[in-house]
Order: sequence, then C-alpha cells, then structure tokens
Amino acid sequence: MQLLQTIFWIYVIVAVVMAVLYLPRMLFFVSAFKKQKKLTNDQSNRFAVLVPARNESSVITQCLDSLKNQSYDNFDIHIIVNDPQDKTMEIALGYKNTFVHVIQNQKCKGDALDGAFKNILKDKSKYDAYVVIDADNTASKDFLLEMNNAMASGKQIICGKKRVKNWFQERRARTWVTNCTGLIYTAIDDLGNKFRSKHNNPVVIVGTGFLIRADVMNELGGWPFKTLTEDMELTINCILNNYTSLYYEHAVIYTEEPIKLKAANKRRLRWVSGFAQCDRKYRKAIKKKTFDNGINWGYFEKLYGLYPLIIFAAASIVMSVIGLLSWFFVRDMSVTLLARYALLPWAVMYVLLFMFTLLKIIVAGKDMHVHLYEKIIALFTSPLYQLQYFFVYIKAFFIRNKYCNWEVVERVICEANNEEFAQKIN
Repeated sequence: MQLLQTIFWIYVIVAVVMAVLYLPRMLFFVSAFKKQKKLTNDQSNRFAVLVPARNESSVITQCLDSLKNQSYDNFDIHIIVNDPQDKTMEIALGYKNTFVHVIQNQKCKGDALDGAFKNILKDKSKYDAYVVIDADNTASKDFLLEMNNAMASGKQIICGKKRVKNWFQERRARTWVTNCTGLIYTAIDDLGNKFRSKHNNPVVIVGTGFLIRADVMNELGGWPFKTLTEDMELTINCILNNYTSLYYEHAVIYTEEPIKLKAANKRRLRWVSGFAQCDRKYRKAIKKKTFDNGINWGYFEKLYGLYPLIIFAAASIVMSVIGLLSWFFVRDMSVTLLARYALLPWAVMYVLLFMFTLLKIIVAGKDMHVHLYEKIIALFTSPLYQLQYFFVYIKAFFIRNKYCNWEVVERVICEANNEEFAQKIN
C-alpha cells in the first residue's frame, strides 16, 4: 500500500509540473477574443483553385456553385478525379473556367495534388497563387477576395477560417459527433493560429482552405507530401524551408463533418497514423532545425507545445491502470482507495477537457449555429470524445504501417436548395 501511495504522489507532482509548463500556452487563448485586422490589396492576383474530387459527384455541385458565385473572378478551377468515368468529371465540365485532371492510381490526397500541380506548373507564369479546397467544402462568397487581400501580407502560405457546414444545415445534418469534431477548428485556429499569426510564428496548416504562393509551388515543382496527413507534412516543411505563413480569419470556407462515430474514428485513425508517418520521416531534421543556434521558440511551441498535456494524459492513464490492478492484488484495498487511485485521474482529465470544451464553445460563438441544447450536449460529450483518442492511439500502434488507404468518406446529403444554404452562410 505504501508503494501505491508513493506512485500516486509522484503522479500528482508530474501533473502539477505539466500544468505549470502548459501555462505559457494558455496565453494563446487571449488572441481568440480579438478580431483580426482586415487587409486590402490593390493587386488582383490570378488563382488556380484545386479541388481533389475522387468520386465526389454527390457534393461537387454545391462546391462549384459557391465558386461560381464568388465576388472575385480572377481564377480558374481545377478538379482532380481518379477515373475518367467518374460522374464528377461530367458535372465539373459544365462550369465556366473549369478544367479536369484525371490522375489515376491515387493512393492518397497527395497523389491527386501532385499530378494536377505538375500539369498546371508546365506554365509557371500563369498563376500567382494556388488555393486548395476539398470537394465537400462550400466557399463563402468573399473567400477568394479575402485570400487575395491576405496576399498583401507578403506571407507565402495563407490559411482561411474553417466553419462547419453542418451547423448551418438542417438538424438531421449533425449529431453530437458532428458538434464534437467541428470544435477542432476552433481549437487549432482561434485558440492557436491566431496568436501565432500575430507574433509571426508558423501556423498549423489544416488540409483545406489554404493558399500557396507561386514562388513556393515553383520551387516544389509538384506536391511531394504523400503521407496520410499531407497538411501536417506541409506544416513541417514550412519550418524546414523557412516558408512564411498566416492564418486569416476573414477568408471563410465551410467544411463538412461526419455524423457517425465510426466515420469520425476512421478519420482520427488516419490522422494519428499520418502524424506517426511524419514523425518518422522528419524527426531528425525538425529537431535539428528547432535547436540549431539556440532554441527557436516559435518552432518549439508548435512542435512540442502539447507535450505537457500528452505527458499528463499518459501519467493519468498509467496511474489509473496501476490503481485498477491494485484492486486485485492488494488485500486491504477499499472502494474509496480504488476511486482515488483508479478513477480520480480520469475524473481530472474529464474536468480539464470539460473546461476546454466550454472555452471552445464560447469562442466559436455564432459560428456554432446550433440549438442551445446541442451545445450543452457537446459540453458534456466532447471530453469523452477526446478521451477516446486513447483507444485510437492504441489501434494505430498495433496496425502501424498497415493503415495506408485513402478511403471514400460517407457524405451528408441534406441541403437540396444550394441557394438557400448560400443565403444562410453569406
């Protein structure tokens, strides 16, 4: 019993130390409540909008309609399919200034982008910048206009603001899963990237709704990022190659989130597996870049800023497992002690995640266009949803390199009237 108590107090010390180490990261949260300054640009840059759209005929119309109705008109659309028989191709060709690239044998999103970029870059002077969005996205009418304005910053990579399409659709277009997954953009952008942009630190790039200037793409010569999380790979390469980046909240795009837990878990498994791929591929290079000539705190924060939370979560899980096992091996183990050693760590994690969820909901504000009761349900279920990552990590560990498929995502088909939806979001 004495050993168990000692282990518990070690856990408490670790938890306190990790909480102290995380305190500087909480300064990021202040920027979430401040509106970014709007930029203006006298120059009209020509864009190529790339849309990977393999087997996306069910949603591509809404995406293309939103691009057709942009307030900015100096751009072409490039749709990328895998099969010339894909119905997406026929739909896309019915739109003005729209080109289709058939890139066969796509194993990941990176393959699709790489093939299309290599085709487009044959004429390197045709476009000033390239915008990547997903087929299930709906762009706000000023999305490309604001992307052009953001280019006045001089940054090489610009990330727009992601809002959740489901939150502006019919009630049946979302579940508690949708509301939990949708808050991830609030966490990444408003509670992270906003502060990074203000202080000229590299931002975390999410794989849709971002712009890359022509100088970067001409240097890359294609899209060399082929892991399951090509956006994370791009983020790391921004650090390695000193590409500048910006999060710009006025360029808004709407993204679709899953409504079923099974679909959400598939995506989370892909994320975790992709992060592991990136870690193996770039670990040595990124450490060297971060710690050469002292510590680059901008890089350090983005790459290692969540480590205190990860260490705390790992310590809590270990403490809980030890406490549970003690119930079977320690004779005088009471129910009270079982609760203290096995359940308290999970309770602490739940409370902390509950508070973070509350912060995300407050920051999301009107972006979370749902009923009050849905927000309350999300407040209590989101901590459990995030704790479920523990099991996702376990599964990812056992399958490792076996999970390499770029799977078709089940789409939410609810809004038949695209014009009505466009009015809601604009």
